[in-house]
This record gives sequence, C-alpha cells and structure tokens, in this order.
Amino acid sequence: MENSRTRSTQNLLLQDDELEHQHAGQESVQSSRLGESPKVIAIFCSFGFMACFTAGIILTSAEDILANNSTEQTGMVWVVYSIPFIVFTAFIAWSFDRVSTDIFIVAFFPLMVFGIVLLVLPKVTWLKLVGVFLIGTVDCTSEIAALALTAYFDKIAIMAFGIGSGFSYVLSPLYYTAMTSWFQIHPKIVLMTLALHPVGFLSGYALLEKRRDKCRFQSLLSTNIKTLEATDFLPLKTKLRQTCVLLPAIMEIFLSFLFNDVVVSGITTSIVFKNSPFSPADHYKYYMLSSFAGLCLGRAYLGIVELIKPGWADKILIRRTWLLVALAMCHMIILVLASIYRFLPNVWVTMILVFSLGFWSEAVFTNITVILGEQEDSRVRELSLGMSVYGISLGNLVGSVLAKYIEKPLVAHCISALKSVRLCFTRNL
Repeated sequence: MENSRTRSTQNLLLQDDELEHQHAGQESVQSSRLGESPKVIAIFCSFGFMACFTAGIILTSAEDILANNSTEQTGMVWVVYSIPFIVFTAFIAWSFDRVSTDIFIVAFFPLMVFGIVLLVLPKVTWLKLVGVFLIGTVDCTSEIAALALTAYFDKIAIMAFGIGSGFSYVLSPLYYTAMTSWFQIHPKIVLMTLALHPVGFLSGYALLEKRRDKCRFQSLLSTNIKTLEATDFLPLKTKLRQTCVLLPAIMEIFLSFLFNDVVVSGITTSIVFKNSPFSPADHYKYYMLSSFAGLCLGRAYLGIVELIKPGWADKILIRRTWLLVALAMCHMIILVLASIYRFLPNVWVTMILVFSLGFWSEAVFTNITVILGEQEDSRVRELSLGMSVYGISLGNLVGSVLAKYIEKPLVAHCISALKSVRLCFTRNL
C-alpha cells in the first residue's frame, strides 16, 4: 500500500512537472526575447506604477489634506499612511496563497471609495486620517499582491514592476503639482482621481494570464518522497521558517530606507549655501527632487538595462547587498558631518550626494527582490516577495520619526554657529 502511494505521488509530481514544462514551452514560443510577452511586461509595469503612485500623491498633498502647514500634522499623514504596511504586510503575505487574488483586488474598491470620501468631505482631522489609513491599506495590499504575482513569471516581471514603481516616484508629485498649481484644479478633485487605482489594477489583472491558478506546489517540509505531497499552499511551519530566513534581507531593506528618510527629512533641512542660485527656502525642494530622481533610477535601473540588452541585468546584479547598505550609511555620515562642519563647497555636491543615496537605497530593494525571485519553489517566492515590502514601510516610518530628533540639534548647532535661522532651515513652513 505504501509503495503504491509512493508511486502515485511520484506519478503526480512527474505529471505536474510535465505540464509545467509544456506550459513553459508554450510560453517561450509566445514570449519575447525578454522572457515574457510585452503584454505581461506592460501589465507589471503598470502594477508597479499604480502601487507607488498613490504614496507619492498622499505625501505631496499632506498639507492640503489637513489644510495646515504644521510640520507635526503633515508628518502625521505619512505616519498614518505607513501603519497599514506595518500591521497588514505579514498577514497578507502569509494568507495570499490561501485566499483568491480576486478577493484581495475586489476589496480595493470599497476601501478606496471610503478612503477618498473621508479625505474630501469631512472637515474633522481624525476622519481625514482614517481616510489616509484606508488608502494606505489599498496601497499595501496592491503592492504585496503585485510583487507576489511576479513569482509565477520570469524575473523580467519583477524588473518591470520596478520600472513602473520607480517612475511613479517622479511622476506622482509632478502630477499633483501640475494639477493643483499649474492648472489650478482643487486638491480635493485631484485626490478623487485616486479612484482610478482599483479600476486600473483590476483591468490589468483581468488581462494577465492566471498562471498562478494553474500551478500546483510542493511542501518543502521534507525531501523524503514518502512524505512529499503536492499542495496548493505552504504549511505554517514552512512560512515561519522562511520568514526567519528572510530577516537579514528585510533588515537590509529597512536600514537602507531608514538612512534615506533620515537624510532627506532630518539632515538636509539644515544644509544651506549662500552661493546657491536659489533661495534658502527652496533648497529643500531641490533636495527632494534629487532624492526622488535617485529613488526612481535605483528602483528601475535593472529593468531598463534588461529591456535595452536582455541578459545584462544578470551581469550587474549585486548579490552582496550589504555593501550597498554600508554605502548608504556612509552617505548619511558624510551629510551629518557636512551639516556640522560645513565642508561641502556648494549645493550641487549636496544634491549629488542626496541623489546617490536615493539610488543606492532603492538598489538594495531592487537587487534583493530579483534575488528572491530566483528561488525554486513558487510559493516560497510568493511569500518572500510579499514580505520584502515590510522592510520599506518600517524603514520609512522609523526614519521619519527619527528625523525629527536628529534635525533639531543640527539646526540648533547651525544657528549657534551662523547666527541665522534663514541659513539653517531649508523648509519654508
């Protein structure tokens, strides 16, 4: 009986392998030289763009949401937006294999609608923050879902997601600024356009091949053929073990985003140059633009290289990502010392450092996700890619909080040395 069961299990696994190879063969005929069809690449690029576009809009519109220029209150918008990523990331990533993707995506609609309604209608601050929380929940779910779905496609899908999310860093604040400042459209109307997010995501998912539903997966609890069974989900013990294995990668992502947020929100705000071509109050805007440009290129560069020359992304993939974390930390140390001792010659050098920091911080996430996508088991890839989002959200949240405490002594030191507030604080509040 046991031998019969073993043979049956072996036959099942062999049949699954044959089906998978046949399916892969069909896809290879239909797909482009990049490993996937242009349609798949475009869909994941749009997923990445939509997943991060909302974050840029919320961050850019923080003051308009609360109709108040208080640093503490506008900072609270970003904190509330980040909370769903901290609270729900593990839950969504762990339950993604047991719950249909359709359920997650359909849930976008009521969450986004209620979130927008609470943003644009009431004048009560805490209700607006609840709206921000709901929109953050949609963003959290969409980013995890999109990354998890890349587990069933070629690695170009992960890179395409990076291209879309990278360009959203630049285009989302540009879009909000253009609509509200150049075309004089009311911020509430611009925020209402976020309702297109679930529509676009559902449309892309409807066009995407449901490769995930066609696969069967093997539990990794044992390599013994007598106990190996084909399953549609990872056991709890395997998820726990894989999460522990992921901790170093999550920590690297966390530190890289922590360094970037501390620099942009708490260190560059105290670095002003008399010889710069723009006013002290505008320094922060240019620092932010430099940071966004670096973040954009850092998230998208592997995908761009792969599109230009297939195969080159593997050659420039950095596997020792801790070196990038160390490089980001060095940028932060240099800028802290520059704030204290004022040894940088001009604003352009500072902008280059801020750009470089943004690039290397995002490159940590980009390289780690591509490496995680190389794992053999599709369910392990799905879990790993979903959990990687946790490092970003935690780094952004902790970095934003720490920046306040780092900024105050740096500004105070600058004022005591230069006897001028105007030359020691770059934000025009």
